[in-house]
Amino acid sequence: MAQWKSTSFWKLTGLQSQFPGYDFKALKAVTVQRGLCVHIPCNFTYPASEDLYPVKLYVYWVKNDRVESYIRNTRHENTGSIVASSDKDQSIAPFAGNRFQLTGNPAEGDCSFRINDVQNQDAGQYYFRIEKGQIKFSYRDSYILPVVSVTELTEKPKILNSPEVVLGKSVTLICQAPGTCPWKESRSQPQISWNFSMHEETLVVREGDTFSLLCEAQGKPIPSVTWMKNTKTQNNHIHGSKDTLQLSNIKSEDAGMYGCQAENPHGSVRKNLSVIVQYAPKLSKKPQKNTTCWRKDNGILCNCSLHSKPPPQIHWQLDGMTVADNSSTANLKVSSSVQKNEVTSSLIWTGSPDGNLSIICLGNNSLGVYTMQFHLSSLKTASSELIVPLVVGLILMKVLFCFMFFFLAFWYSNRRKAPLTQEGRRKQKE
Repeated sequence: MAQWKSTSFWKLTGLQSQFPGYDFKALKAVTVQRGLCVHIPCNFTYPASEDLYPVKLYVYWVKNDRVESYIRNTRHENTGSIVASSDKDQSIAPFAGNRFQLTGNPAEGDCSFRINDVQNQDAGQYYFRIEKGQIKFSYRDSYILPVVSVTELTEKPKILNSPEVVLGKSVTLICQAPGTCPWKESRSQPQISWNFSMHEETLVVREGDTFSLLCEAQGKPIPSVTWMKNTKTQNNHIHGSKDTLQLSNIKSEDAGMYGCQAENPHGSVRKNLSVIVQYAPKLSKKPQKNTTCWRKDNGILCNCSLHSKPPPQIHWQLDGMTVADNSSTANLKVSSSVQKNEVTSSLIWTGSPDGNLSIICLGNNSLGVYTMQFHLSSLKTASSELIVPLVVGLILMKVLFCFMFFFLAFWYSNRRKAPLTQEGRRKQKE
């Protein structure tokens, strides 16, 4: 159930035009809070003696902002942004959209209009224009034109009742939303939406820290309290109104969603806490992402894979000279890739580097620094790493083949020398 309220006091100021028959009355000053709705009453007349043709009357509300505009595809001699019109084919200023709407009947001299969902750009002065056959007139006298002022929203929706909520029973909540339009048309009513969500907080800790989580619950009968991590119950279930979960020497795997659940025969409630564990850069645990350097052809290839939270920044140092990430020269290229909290940086160096060259992979975040150093003189070549396992494999295969050959020969020889049974001798004689 929803309610809305509105309060408006109108005082129309009139214009005795220097053009006989063209009279205009409108609300002079309007102040509205951003996001609400405002209604501006207005009346006008034009001389019947000039109404010589039975054609349709078109009316226009224009914001006086010196923007070039076109009325019925003709450039308007008085500039301004057209915000509302009775002409369905008339182009409206983009900022106005469909928020500005005529509420009166122009044929009866009612030029009232309203602004829905008022925005800051709606502030300013507005004037009114009519076109009917040969009649083309703009009511522009500045001392009676409506001026709209927009202030920040101070009125907020209110819950008028606070009923007790019990699991399994229905409850009615009454929300009152602010508004300033004085009628009950559906398009002028404030739009109300309800949002229910579990209360969730975040706790950021560092690796190695110790902290305690306290959960308190009230109810009749006294609820039992359980701490859970994700969907796994922690081993500290007690019956009572308080429960403390203590974690010591925090590790990265302790991160996750912790929930305190309290329940009694009438129902249960749970409050969640997201625990984020920050830690200094470490070597990647994925075997396919090794941190190493090796020679290949006439160059050097290096990979450095580190993970941390927040994610690390990786830099390379060659004999004390820092190489920027994603840099590229004639004989040096550095590139990197990021997957969540893991960063992999690759370095390719071609040419003829010094045999005493030192290569350092340096990863850092706000919590610390990790350093891995390689010396050029100790690097292996990619070809030797492949040849040695291949040769060893061939030797093992040869030894295995020889063993199987001698085993079969020995088994066949012993079988021929085995004594014959009585049945065997009889068949041999036959």
